[in-house]
Amino acid sequence: MAYTHLSLEDRNYIEKRLKQKDSLNRIAHDLGRSQSTLSRELSRNTGLRGYRYQQADKKAKQRHQEKPKAIKLSVALVGTINTLLEQDWSPEQISGRLKEEGKDTVCPETIYQHVLKDKRSQGKLHLHLRRYTKKYRKRYGGKTGSVKGIPNRVEIDERPDVVNQRERLGDWEADTMIGKGHKGVLVTLDERKSKLRLALPVTRKTAEAVTGGLIMLLSAFK
Repeated sequence: MAYTHLSLEDRNYIEKRLKQKDSLNRIAHDLGRSQSTLSRELSRNTGLRGYRYQQADKKAKQRHQEKPKAIKLSVALVGTINTLLEQDWSPEQISGRLKEEGKDTVCPETIYQHVLKDKRSQGKLHLHLRRYTKKYRKRYGGKTGSVKGIPNRVEIDERPDVVNQRERLGDWEADTMIGKGHKGVLVTLDERKSKLRLALPVTRKTAEAVTGGLIMLLSAFK
C-alpha cells in the first residue's frame, strides 16, 4: 500500500485521541498507520502548547514548501554549464556560483556525470577539467612540458573515510574561482562539517598568490 501524508482530518483525530490519553500504538492501529509515523508526527509538529491539529497541519505544509525541489538539467541550464566549463570553471565553482546568484543549479556530482556522458558521446567538455590541463610552456623558454603534480599529494578518492563522513571539524576543501573573462581570482575554503565558507580575492592565480591567500584565511584559526 502506497504511503500517503497525514491529512487535516487525520491530525484532528490524533489530537482527540491524545486528549483521551490513548496510547500511540492504539491510535496508530485505529488510524491504519504505523506507530513510527505518529511518533514522527508528534516530534515534528508539536508546539509549545502541545499537539494541536491545525498548527500541526500548518507546520507540515510549511516544511513541505520549504523542502528543496529537485532540479533537472534543462536545456537552458545545460547551456549555462557548458559555457562555464568551456571557460575552465570547475563543477564545484559552477554549482556554487549559480546558487549564490539565486539561479537554478545542480550539485557538482551531477555536472561531473554530465561531463562523463558528453565524453562518451565524443564530446570535449572533459578536456576543460583540471585533471586534463593542457601542457604549458616554461616561462623562460625551453621545451614544452607537462604540469607537475603536487609532491606527496593525496587524491580525493583516497582521503580517509572520516573526512567523507563530515563528523569532525577542521577538514577544509580549497578551491579557486575565476571571474568573467578570466579577470579576478577568488580563493575559497569550505569547512566540510559546518559548511563555513571563507573567501579572499588574490591578484593572480599563481601558486604563491593562492598559497598566501590560504594562509591568510586560516591564520584566524591558529
